[in-house]
Formats: sequence, C-alpha cells, structure tokens
Amino acid sequence: MKIITLCGSTRFKKQFEQADRFLTKQGNIILSVGFFEKSDYEEITVEETEQLGKLHFKKIDMSDEIFVINVNGYIGESTSKEIAYAKKKGLRIRYFSEEFDTDAGHFDLDITRILDVLKLAEKLKYELRHSWLSNGRQESVAEHTWRVSLMAILISPYLKMKSVNMEKLLKMIIIHDLIEAEAGDVPAFDALNKEEIRALKLQKEKAAIENLKTLIGGTVGEEIYQLFFEFEEKQTFEAKVANALDKLEAQIQHNEADITTWIEIEQDMCFLMDKHVSFDTFFLELKNAIEHHAQQKLAEAGFNVEEIKTRVKSGGLMKEATGK
Repeated sequence: MKIITLCGSTRFKKQFEQADRFLTKQGNIILSVGFFEKSDYEEITVEETEQLGKLHFKKIDMSDEIFVINVNGYIGESTSKEIAYAKKKGLRIRYFSEEFDTDAGHFDLDITRILDVLKLAEKLKYELRHSWLSNGRQESVAEHTWRVSLMAILISPYLKMKSVNMEKLLKMIIIHDLIEAEAGDVPAFDALNKEEIRALKLQKEKAAIENLKTLIGGTVGEEIYQLFFEFEEKQTFEAKVANALDKLEAQIQHNEADITTWIEIEQDMCFLMDKHVSFDTFFLELKNAIEHHAQQKLAEAGFNVEEIKTRVKSGGLMKEATGK
C-alpha cells in the first residue's frame, strides 16, 4: 500500500476521478485536489490559489509517489513545479498518459470535452453586456453572438470577395466571444479609455483562450486558438468581416434600446465606426444606414447631433477619458 498524490490541472476532473478509482482499487491511499475550480468554473482569489498550492505540496510531503494527470500531454506551470519538487524528494512519478489506454477511451474523452465546453458556453447566456434590448432587458453575450452570426449569413452575398469562407467566418465569430465565459465582457469604451483595464482584459483573454485550447484539445483546440488570434489581428478578409459585424451589431442594438440606456460616450461612438468598415463598399453602406438610425434616435431625444459630431472630430469625450 502506498500514498499517492494526484497532480495536474483541475480542468481534468473526470481524469482525476478515473485515476483515483484505478489507484484506489490497487490498494493505495489517494490524495487529490480539494475541488476542481477550472472544471466547475468556480472563482477563487489569488490568496486562495496560493493556499491551495501550499496544501498540495504538503500532500506530496506525505506521499510515496505522485501520479500526474497529463491529458494530451498537458502539464501546466504549477504542475511542473510539483513534479520538480517530487523529483527533488526522490519520489516515483507516474503519468496518466503512460498508464491509461487513451485510445480505448477515445470517444469517452472526446464526449467529455464536448460537454465541458458546452457547460462553459452556457455561462454566455447570463454573462451580460453593456447593451439593452428593446424590451428593457439587458443583453447577454450569447444573444449578441447569435445575431452577429445571423448578420454574417445575411451579408455574405454582398461582399466584394464572394469567396469568403463562411465556415471559417462563423467559427471565428462564435469562438471569439466564447472566451468571455471565463474572461467576462468588458465594454469597448472601458478598454479603450483606461490602459490598465485594457491590459487586464488582454491578460484574461489570453489565459481564457489558452484554457479553451487545452479543454477542447487536439486539432480542434489548435484551430480555435489560431482563429481567435486571427480575429484579433484583423488582417485576413474573414477577420475584418467578423470585426466589422461585431461592431455594427452592437450599434444596431443600441439603436433598438431606449435612449436612456446610452451613456454619453456612446453618443460619440455612433460616429467612430468608419475604421472598422472601410475595407468593403457594402459595409460602408451598411454602416451609413446604421449611423443614420442612430442620428435619428439622438435627434428625436433632443440631442444636438452636429455638436456631437464636432466633439468627435476634436477627440471629445475619448480624449477626456484617456487623458490624451
């Protein structure tokens, strides 16, 4: 009988449980993690993370060996430190990938990943954006993503590049917002106005797409990882289309919402969409129509549209917000 500590990413809850049952049946005492925050999507503080890490090293101190849950070969930073610590203590180190016939459980693992991603995606149904619907309810990220996808289908016949890869475009749109299930939604004006918020947003999004890549695994995981950054870089035609639709749908939703839900900086942002659509003549026309509706809404509410446009040209609220 041996005491064995399980080490690995908490996103692999099912594999931890599988290893626990397997090793326990062999007559061993198993020390595992206390809970699976990455699988169960629980939020923990930095202090709690540090405390859990210290506890796990204490478990290793009590052990004869460690068993590393390295699904698809993945070993994160904290697990690498635990492996190094175990080696220093002269403990035996075993690996999930070497002792389980992962091919035999191929479909089980794939289905688990699919269900895990869908569980994560469900959060987008209640992750709220800084936009309101025409009935007065706040919009969810999932609702925004759905209509951006619908827009992509509707506008595809009118693009100057008729050979746009629709499958790639739709994947890009859906994947780009999926990371908000972990990173949360940050309004564009917040990220634009404050460098520290923008830096934190980028840091959270990078961590989220890394986690998603590992969670999905295989070629699909790698594909969504590449598509996310292709969207971010906005160099390919599909990425430009996805970005333009993302911005235009947000303005359409503002136009449909009650004007009282608009904050002042959103009045300016009605007239800042040109840079997102200049690559395609149809997008320019679509933007003009959306912008015209925004102007009408502002005018009907008693705002001086020409004054807002003048403010935008001078930098206006964007300059005040950034302090530049």
